Amino acid sequence: MYALVAYFDEKTDAEVQKLWNSLKEEGISSYAFEIKNLRPHITLASYKTLAVDTYIEWLLRHYSKTQVVPINFESLGTFIDSKAIFLAPTLNDGLSRLHQSHHAQHGNFDDYSDSLYIPNKWIPHCTLANHLSDTQIVAAFQYLTKRIQKIEGMIESLALIQVPERNHVKTLYTIKLRH
Repeated sequence: MYALVAYFDEKTDAEVQKLWNSLKEEGISSYAFEIKNLRPHITLASYKTLAVDTYIEWLLRHYSKTQVVPINFESLGTFIDSKAIFLAPTLNDGLSRLHQSHHAQHGNFDDYSDSLYIPNKWIPHCTLANHLSDTQIVAAFQYLTKRIQKIEGMIESLALIQVPERNHVKTLYTIKLRH
């Protein structure tokens, strides 16, 4: 599997990693530490197969002049039957345009019609914990709602990643957005 993910500025990245660390220290979830090379992110698109070199060339053409995108996390959520907890960003114009433009411009790369990241299915999120038991979900919500505060930052880069196996992320290409 391949994905295009949005990475955050250093401060926002550190804030999410602090939440990951605190969930681990509390014995609630070590999800983020079970996946090699995982970074805080929002997934914009996913693919079963991909012509990687062609896609990277397309990324360069399409995103070389794209500006950084402001991001605000003000909500905590879960998906029904997912056993996951995530930070949900406010869907502002910049984030919405980034996602819509990506899918409008690159339709020939979409090969996964059941993807949760295509338009009209996408729920932007940054996963904090995953594969939780019912008890862990309750504990995570109780813990996080007492400690979490609004996080404001920027999406500063996009990365093409590959997930060659369940617990491993491999970054194939990163493009920095313009300030």
